[in-house]
Amino acid sequence: MESIQGGAPMQGGGGGNTAPAGPTPADMIPFGAPTTNPGEPVTAGADAGPGIGQQAAGIYNDSDATLRQLAPLVRSLEAVANLPTATPETRAYVRALKARLAGG
Repeated sequence: MESIQGGAPMQGGGGGNTAPAGPTPADMIPFGAPTTNPGEPVTAGADAGPGIGQQAAGIYNDSDATLRQLAPLVRSLEAVANLPTATPETRAYVRALKARLAGG
């Protein structure tokens, strides 16, 4: 089996180091290095102090990320909630989800 595997071409060219590509130590900025964004406040990306907030920086909390993932499924969830066998909890969840998506 090993001889068969050894002769088979690997996806991506195979051979050599197959570790995923990523930043090398030469690409990393040292901790004490001067900033590359001198006009940006240190609080940029946080929802406190000057600078852009998390949402403007594209940083979402778990609740917002879940909401964004569920948004395309609302119609399907409504169909489930409208089934005669749906529980009151299911119906309440779908109503609350729709209210959050509507900004309420």
